[in-house]
Amino acid sequence: MTEAPAPATVTPADPKLTQTCTALYIVYMAAMVLALLPVPLAIGISTILLIGGIVMAYVSRGKAGQGVLETHFHWLIRTFWIGGWVYLPILTILSCFAVVSVVDMTELHDAIRTAALESPSGTTSAQDRNIVINTVLATVMKKHGSEIMAIVGVFTLPFFIWWFWRCIKGFRLLKAGKPVDGVMRWI
Repeated sequence: MTEAPAPATVTPADPKLTQTCTALYIVYMAAMVLALLPVPLAIGISTILLIGGIVMAYVSRGKAGQGVLETHFHWLIRTFWIGGWVYLPILTILSCFAVVSVVDMTELHDAIRTAALESPSGTTSAQDRNIVINTVLATVMKKHGSEIMAIVGVFTLPFFIWWFWRCIKGFRLLKAGKPVDGVMRWI
C-alpha cells in the first residue's frame, strides 16, 4: 500500500504584509475617487498616492515570497500598469478625438484671437498666457461644456469601473485569505 500524501501546510500570511496589501487596495480606490474630482490638488494627491502605492506593491511583493500575498501584490502592480499605461492613454486619445469633432475649430481660432487681443500687446508673460488659455477654455466650455463632459464621461467611465472592479475583487479575495487566480488576466 502506498501512503497518502501529507496534507499541504498553509503558511500563515505575515500580518504586516496583509495589512500593507489591504491598505494598498484602499489607496488605489481612494486615488481613483480623488481623480474624479475636478480639483487640481485632488488630482495631484491621486498621482502621489498611486506612485507611492506602486512602489509599496513592488517592495512588498519581494517580501511576500511565493504565496497568497504575492498574487495580490502582483495583481495590484498589473492594475497600475494596465490602467495607467494602456487603458487610460487610449481613452484619453479617444476622448480628445471626440471633443475635437464637437468643437468648431473656427470658433476655437476666434476665441484664441479674441483672448490674445485682450492681453497687453508685446508681452508674453505667464500671466498673459494664462489669461488667453482661461478665456479660450471659458468660451469653449460655455458653448460645448455639457457635450465635452458627456464625451469624456462616456470614454472614461469604463476605465473607472474596470479599476474599481479589480480592486474590489482583490480586496475580497484577500479578506477571504485566497490568492488571486489568473493574475495575468486583464479583466
